[in-house]
Amino acid sequence: YTVLDHCVPKIESTNRHYPPWFTANVKRLVNMKEYYFKKWRNTRLDYYLTEFRRLRQLLKAEADNAYHDYRGQVEANIKVNPKVFWSFVGGRRTTSRISGRMFHNEEQLTEPEAIVNSFA
Repeated sequence: YTVLDHCVPKIESTNRHYPPWFTANVKRLVNMKEYYFKKWRNTRLDYYLTEFRRLRQLLKAEADNAYHDYRGQVEANIKVNPKVFWSFVGGRRTTSRISGRMFHNEEQLTEPEAIVNSFA
């Protein structure tokens, strides 16, 4: 077993299903929203549709808050952990959720190169 102990990873890799800014509460709301939507689709009862709509509205607000908190954390820790910043910037290419402008020293930056260079 010593060969296995030295060659086989002891931690399981995880396949991330959600964006990194999703908190446990946001994930729970996503699952509940999907549950109520399926119940409504199968039964067509107004109760399930109303609950789905309420959860959808709550989820949007919670996801926005979680995103803004995560973005603030990434910006605050750029010197400590630049890898997280670069993965955040790299993810920007695949999603439109990140705004194309930032403010640095009272100056609005809209070009990606200018944004990156402002942190140098």
